[in-house]
Amino acid sequence: MPTPSMNRYNIDKVSPKACRDDIIEIMQRNLRHEAAAAIFAWRYENTPYGSAECWMARIGPNGPAVGSAALFQRVFHVAGRPCMVFVAGDFSVDQPHRGFGPAFMLQRRILSDIKGKSGCAWLYGIPNDKSRALFTKLGYRTVGCFRKYLKILKVDYVYKKLNITPNVFMKLLGTVIGALSRERFYRRPKGISVESPDAFDSRFDSLWMAVKHQYPVIGERTAAFLTWRYSELSGKTYKIFCLTRDGILAGYVVYLLLDGLCHVVDLLCFRDRRIVECLISEFSLRMRADGIEAISIRYFGSEYLDGCLRKYNFFRRGKDNDQIMVYEIESGETVGSLENEEKWYFL
Repeated sequence: MPTPSMNRYNIDKVSPKACRDDIIEIMQRNLRHEAAAAIFAWRYENTPYGSAECWMARIGPNGPAVGSAALFQRVFHVAGRPCMVFVAGDFSVDQPHRGFGPAFMLQRRILSDIKGKSGCAWLYGIPNDKSRALFTKLGYRTVGCFRKYLKILKVDYVYKKLNITPNVFMKLLGTVIGALSRERFYRRPKGISVESPDAFDSRFDSLWMAVKHQYPVIGERTAAFLTWRYSELSGKTYKIFCLTRDGILAGYVVYLLLDGLCHVVDLLCFRDRRIVECLISEFSLRMRADGIEAISIRYFGSEYLDGCLRKYNFFRRGKDNDQIMVYEIESGETVGSLENEEKWYFL
């Protein structure tokens, strides 16, 4: 890899299709994506909202590519109105060039190019620790942090984490704690049933249309989006758990199972505490029955969901390091809604 000294970096907006190989190589070098080619096709070319926009840093006008960044389109509903936003992602610069300016130059060029772009009021990103200061310098504002929750279903999870061998007393304690978990006292209300479909069908569109106005700031969750997000990228097998009320879809959970741990990646239902608690209870009972050791969920937004999680024995864990940062392209009532964490619903 050429050294950066005495070289001039060129920052250009590029066609993802024309620069496919360069982008994939940068992803492999810096983001450690083992399936970079598949991720590129999924994220850059085959999204429900159109192809990604991409910028690249090179040494000189025709030199090697040493960094890239992209914007991905997504629809959010803010204050009851749909709006197209950009998601800043896949930002990476090769190690030898990280102290010489291309990272800042890339992001500054992106913001310069999108200012005045019609149809988009704001963009957001979730930068890592190393990029956060750069994003702040460029004018991004932190609106909040993801909160991480964990619910232990089997004490085996604790034994593994602490690398200890359980004794009789510890096993007995685990049994008692499990028996006292909130969902153990749950009784299924009349009209409630659960199922695990293999796909996101038209019922998910109906649910989305029914609940989207109940959440002031929320990303679109149509059946088409959910199918793209959780079914079209090979390598991960996401599962679906649904709650119905009188035969109508009232809520769902999308989750991933890894080494005995259930990772909840999406959860949506009517903004009705009874429905939320039914969904959490039913899902927890299903995971217990399946022998899962713990359930984790990452969430940012109103205390509404936090309260339900805590009630059902989810506890906060770790530090809230993952910050959601927003950059305003144009001011207005829509953007003003982003300042209030209580209005968000973001997983």
